[in-house]
Amino acid sequence: MYSKQQNITLIFPRAIENIHLGKDVFLVPYYIGKIFNLKVKIIYAKSKTNKNLPSNFRGAVLTPKNIPEILLGIYDIFYILFHAKKIDFFMRFFFSNTSAITGFLYKKLNKNGILYIKSDGRPGEWPLLGYYNSVHGKKHTPLFKIKKYIYKTFLENTDLITIETKTGYETFFKNNLLDIDLSNKVQLMYSGFDKDLFDQYNISLKNYKEKENIILIVGRLGTYPKNTEMVLEAAKQLCLNDWKIVLIGPIEKSEQNFQEKIDDFYATNQHPKESVIFTGPIYDKKELWTWYNNAKIFVLTSVYESFGIVLTDALFFKNYIVSTDVGIAKETIKMGYGEIIPQNDAIYLSKSLQKIIDDVKYLPELYDKVDWGKNDVSWEQYIREATKNLNLNT
Repeated sequence: MYSKQQNITLIFPRAIENIHLGKDVFLVPYYIGKIFNLKVKIIYAKSKTNKNLPSNFRGAVLTPKNIPEILLGIYDIFYILFHAKKIDFFMRFFFSNTSAITGFLYKKLNKNGILYIKSDGRPGEWPLLGYYNSVHGKKHTPLFKIKKYIYKTFLENTDLITIETKTGYETFFKNNLLDIDLSNKVQLMYSGFDKDLFDQYNISLKNYKEKENIILIVGRLGTYPKNTEMVLEAAKQLCLNDWKIVLIGPIEKSEQNFQEKIDDFYATNQHPKESVIFTGPIYDKKELWTWYNNAKIFVLTSVYESFGIVLTDALFFKNYIVSTDVGIAKETIKMGYGEIIPQNDAIYLSKSLQKIIDDVKYLPELYDKVDWGKNDVSWEQYIREATKNLNLNT
């Protein structure tokens, strides 16, 4: 397969926690390693809560940076200076200043290596763009010329840039970054589903008739972006009959004491705790996916999302998706089934859910019209598509 390229190294700028081992931070290098038969190494910042991460996870080597937080960027630069020639496939997240410097140095020291940047696609992620276009920038100073040279060389020599949303992908091309044509480098790559882990768990994917009358919500409950209050307000107006609302995730304590609102919800409406269930966080993927597999409806009421990986999970498990217009919502609904609802409109949400609850034929008829086999939403498929034009030795 890939005779000369022996390894992929990701230097992640921040701490990696257990939860990241089920997200793109781990899964992108993992699947690149699988596809090209590469050894996977992930270097990350230490924190008080990640001391017990394994040194090897699913075949990938996890290596902490044993230095103070203030020196993390310097560590990354020196690591590349000493190890660039030993790295065949170098990966960074985000368009940070450190990404620009380490990417610049990597390609200077290893011209045959592959440089890959995974981006959320948010303009605020690009300090080079803000710096270059700043009215405060003195564009003829020696410092500016040095920075421009580093950024431009970095972008010119990057082999692959992936962006996870269509909005970010389109925005990227509207900004003329240092007068460089990036069209042959940038790929739209959605966040995928971890099919390898799913197969390991030997879970049987349920069809509609096998599912339960469950409305599922997954996220950081009570935080501003997730807008869980909208779910509670809608629930107060619902006649659930034999349906249940299940909310999975940690209950916010720092932004607000969301437990108080939960207690008030139970005290002021007719729904018992057996009908509206708060499970707390579920970190075990098999248990979490069992809830998705059993649910008929998935609800997302977020004010904003960069992508919304929960929507990919909901699509994979054939949930009817009821979501505000955030992240990947429209695309997932087109691939499966569901509807977009207005922001902060609990009445609209309650009416949409009540229609489904009252009309027992509504969802199954829609479900039967979907060609569930037409879309492969796995990480492996998305990454194969995004990397197909890389000039790799095979």
